Amino acid sequence: MSTITRVMYYSKLRDAEAADAVATWAAGASAASHWTRSGLRDVALFALGAHVCLYAEAVGASDAAAPARSWDWPAEIAELFEHWPQTDSVAARSAVPMLDVFHDGVPTDAESWRGDREVADRIGSLTFLKPEMFASYVFHHFQLQEERPETLNKTYMIGSLGTLLFSYSESPAVAVNAGAPARADDRTPVDWHGAMEPHFDPTRRPPGEAIWQRMRRLG
Repeated sequence: MSTITRVMYYSKLRDAEAADAVATWAAGASAASHWTRSGLRDVALFALGAHVCLYAEAVGASDAAAPARSWDWPAEIAELFEHWPQTDSVAARSAVPMLDVFHDGVPTDAESWRGDREVADRIGSLTFLKPEMFASYVFHHFQLQEERPETLNKTYMIGSLGTLLFSYSESPAVAVNAGAPARADDRTPVDWHGAMEPHFDPTRRPPGEAIWQRMRRLG
């Protein structure tokens, strides 16, 4: 039985206009070959300005998913992105793994995770937290994850790179197990959206825009 590892990565374009070049590459045979070599499937790429986020899944035992956890852009396209030095090497990388701060569903095996389910849309959104509210945001989402497991949309996931948050989901939404037992006491705020609103940084989005800004799908 195959297991699934879900991964999220963040990259930043040197020029926001280069998003079109990424989309063109993602639609070609070179990208398809790259995903296969990297052990990735169900790859979804999104952009908002210079921000580029990737969601993907790796199928296999934990050691088989190792390449997915160290993924980076291939040389043919890497120069479109900013590079960050790695802490254990002089080498630089153009994609940074994101921290999982919330996931609704937990894949148990590849067969039941996707099965014959059809995906109408893949949605990526981006927002920023106030730095001083990061710990509170993570706490509340862990509480929600443990208190009401697998009840929203099993594909919904939030990744973090510092105060930058990237969310991914697929529609139509599928709740895995609405009757799943709680793993924590009931402490989730009744007015969830009201409690979350103060966590977000309004200076990091255009005036009048929604807290979560929907990203353009690149591939």
